[in-house]
Amino acid sequence: MNMYKRYTLNISVVLWCFSLVVLLAMLIAPMASSHAGEPRKQTKENEVVLGNEPGNTRMQNADLGIILWGPSDRPTLSVGKSDVWDRRLIGNVPVTVQHIRDILNPPEDDPKARLRALAVYGCKNWGELRQKARQAYNRHDFPCPKPVGQLILGLPFMHEGNGGKLNLRKGEDETYSLQAQNGNKELTLKVYVHAVRNLIILDGEAKGLDKGDLWVRVYRHWDTITPGGKMHPTAGDYYSLRDFERMAPPASFHEKESFGICQDFPAEMTFPDGFRCVFSATIQGATVEYRLDDNKLDLGTPMIAEKEGRISHMITKRFTPINKAPGAAATAYLGPLQGTFRIIATVVTTQDDSDPKVAAVHALTAARAVEAPALLKQHADRLDDFRTGKIGTRYKPRPPGYYGDIGLSVVSSTKFCFQDSSPWHGDFHFNNGPQSIPVPRKNYASQEPWFHLIETILPIAKRQARDIYGCSGAAYSICHFPLKAKTFYRCIPWDDSLEMSGGIMRNVWKRFLYTWDIDYLRKRGYPLMREVARFYADYVTKGEDGLYHVIPTVSSEHWRYTANFKRNKDSNAALSMVKYHLRASSRAAALLGLDEKERSRWVEIADHMAPYPLYETPEGPIFVDVAGAPPIVYNIAANLANVWLGNDVGLDSSPKTLEIARRTYERIKTNKPHGDGYKRQIAPRLGIYYAKRGISRENLLQSHTGVIRVFPAVPEKGHQEFKNYLAEGAFEGSAQRTDGQVAGFTVHSMAGQDCLLANPWKGTRAKVIDASVGKEVKTKEWQKYGNDYLSFRTTPGRTYRIEAEDGR
Repeated sequence: MNMYKRYTLNISVVLWCFSLVVLLAMLIAPMASSHAGEPRKQTKENEVVLGNEPGNTRMQNADLGIILWGPSDRPTLSVGKSDVWDRRLIGNVPVTVQHIRDILNPPEDDPKARLRALAVYGCKNWGELRQKARQAYNRHDFPCPKPVGQLILGLPFMHEGNGGKLNLRKGEDETYSLQAQNGNKELTLKVYVHAVRNLIILDGEAKGLDKGDLWVRVYRHWDTITPGGKMHPTAGDYYSLRDFERMAPPASFHEKESFGICQDFPAEMTFPDGFRCVFSATIQGATVEYRLDDNKLDLGTPMIAEKEGRISHMITKRFTPINKAPGAAATAYLGPLQGTFRIIATVVTTQDDSDPKVAAVHALTAARAVEAPALLKQHADRLDDFRTGKIGTRYKPRPPGYYGDIGLSVVSSTKFCFQDSSPWHGDFHFNNGPQSIPVPRKNYASQEPWFHLIETILPIAKRQARDIYGCSGAAYSICHFPLKAKTFYRCIPWDDSLEMSGGIMRNVWKRFLYTWDIDYLRKRGYPLMREVARFYADYVTKGEDGLYHVIPTVSSEHWRYTANFKRNKDSNAALSMVKYHLRASSRAAALLGLDEKERSRWVEIADHMAPYPLYETPEGPIFVDVAGAPPIVYNIAANLANVWLGNDVGLDSSPKTLEIARRTYERIKTNKPHGDGYKRQIAPRLGIYYAKRGISRENLLQSHTGVIRVFPAVPEKGHQEFKNYLAEGAFEGSAQRTDGQVAGFTVHSMAGQDCLLANPWKGTRAKVIDASVGKEVKTKEWQKYGNDYLSFRTTPGRTYRIEAEDGR
C-alpha cells in the first residue's frame, strides 16, 4: 500500500469515527435533557447551573436563606432560617481541671489522688472518663440547625416533546431570573429574598400556560434523626443512643389565601413550651386549587449526588434517608396563566411571634397589599443604601435572640441548612480565628448577633471559671449553641485550649480600637474583658524561673491531654493570647479610670510570660505549638498563633524574632482545608507576598500592632491602591503605590487619637500635612530594629496627608 492510500484510509477512519460520535451525541442529548436529575450546563457568562442537589445559587437576608436548584421540570428552593434549631441539650459530665491534674499529673506526695478523682466520675481510667465526658456530644446529632423545607415549582409542561429549555441568570440587586420555555409556553420568574421583609418573592410572567402547567408546593420531610439511628460522622460516626424521642412529623395547612406546613420542635430550656416553625406561601394573580398531604412519600424533590457520605472535611451528604422519608406538603395548582402573577412565601417561628401561623398569614396578607414594583424598590433601596455607605449592614438586622446565624457557626450559615444534621452540630467554634473581619468594614450591625451571644452566655462562662477551673472571672468554651443552658457543652480536651477566652475577647476589644467608642467600652466591652482578665490572672502559675506559665493547656486540635502534661505546657497560642488580653484589659481599664490595682497585676503578668516554645532545626530555631513538642502537620497553624491571633510577632518585632517566624512559616505543614487559609492570614503579617494567594486587605494596610503600615506585602512592580480602609485608633487610610513608590497617602482621624505610622519611604523623612489648613504638623520620629516610625496628634474629623520630604 503506498503512502497516498494509507493517508486516504486513515482520513476515512477518522471521518467515520467522527460521524459515529456525532450520531451518538444526537441520540444521547434528548435523553440527557429529559433526565430529571441532570444539571444543565453553563452556556453563558451570567447563566447559572441549577444542579441536582442544593448548591451555590444562594439568596438571603438577615434571617432567611434559599438555595435554588433542581431539574428542569421541578425547580426547587431549599429554604432555611437562622433560628430553626433542634435545641435539645443532653447533659454531659463536667470534668474539672483539678481532677484532670490529679489523674494525669498527680502530686508526688499523694499517690491516691488519681484513684479518688476517677472515683468521682465512676471510671477506672482516663480513657473511660474522657469517653464518658464526651458522650453527650458524640452520641447525639443535636443540638443542630434544621432545614425549613422546600418550595417546589412543578412545571409539567417542560416534559412535552423533550424540547423544554430552562435558564437561570443572575440579575441585579441580588435577584435571579428563571425562565422555562417549551414551544409556545413560557414562564419567567424573578426570584429574590427581600432585604427588609422576611419574604421570598417570585414575580412571574406567563405566556400560554394551561391549567395544570404550573403547581407550587410547600414541603417538609419528617426529620430523619431517630433513636439508635446512624449519626453524622463529625459527631461520632456510629449509632446514637435511644434516650430521646423523634421529632414530630410536619403538618400541612390551608388558611384563607395561604397554604403551608407547620413543624413543631421539642420543648427545652430555651423554649419550654416548644418551638414552632411555619413555612407558608400565597399566590396572587391566578386561580388556585389546593391539596393537602400528610405523612406521604415522594412529595419533595429528591437530592441526587454521585457519592454520599463524608465527601470532604466540611461536606457530608446524607441525602438517601431524606429522599426516602415521608413528609407533609401543601400544594397549589394554578389555573390558566397569561400575564403577571406573584408567589410570596415567608417563614415565621415562635421566636418571632407567639402564634407563628397567624403571624405568617398576616405577613403574606400585608405583602399582597403592596404592588410588586414597590416591594422590589424597597429591596433595591436597602441594598443601594448599603452600597453607598448610608447604612452599615446589607439587610435589616434581626433583633437579638436565641438564633443561630452567626459567622462562627461551622456550617457557615444556618440559613442554608438543608440536611437534618450538620458538621460538629453546626456549633459556634470560637477557635475559628480572630473573628473581627466585620469591624474593619464598619459592619457593626452584622456583629450584633455575635456580641449578644457572648453577653448572654457570660453567666455560664463565670460559672465555668469557678466550677471547672477553680478561678474567678469568666472562661468561655470552645463552642456553644443558640440556646439557654446552665453550663457549656464541655468538649474535652479542646475546651482547655486556654487561648479560647482571650480569642473571643479580642473581637470585643478590636471593635473599640476601630471606633474608639468609649461609651461602648464602658457599658459592653470592658465588663466582658475584665472577667476574662481575672480568669487568666488566676489561672497562670508563677514558676521558679520568675515567669508565668500556662499549665495545663491543650494545643488547639493537637496532642490532646498527655501523661504528666508532657504536651500540655505553655502553648504558643495560650501564651500569646494571655499576654494580648491582659495588656488590652489593662489599657481599657486605664482609659476608663477603673481597677487600678488589678490592671497593674495584669501588666506585670503580661510582661513576664514564659517564652514561646522553640524547636531547633539545622537551619535554626522555629516556633512549635507547645513546649517540648516537635513540629508536626498542624490542623490549625497553632505554632504561629503569636502572629495571627496574639498579634505579638510581626513586622515590628526584633530581626531575630521575625527571622524565626519567617523560618517557621516556610517550614509549616498544615492539613487541608485549613492550611492555605491560615497561611493567607499569616503571610502579609510577616511581610511575605505570594502571587498564588493574591492580595488581601492586610497586604495593603495593617494596624493590628497599633502601627499603621501601608503596602506591607505587595509585589514590587505594578499598581496597588486602597481607599478609606479602617485602622486601629479610629482612622481611615487611603494610599496608592506604583512600582514600589507610595503616593497619595492620607489618614482621616475619626476620634482625634495620636496616629502612629511606619514610614513607607525608607531612608527619607516623612512629613505630615493637615489637609484642612495646608500646614505641616509637628511629628515625633524614631527608629527601632531598623524601621522608621513617626507619630503625630490629630483632630477629630480632619484628614492628614503624608508625603516624602524629597517629593516622592
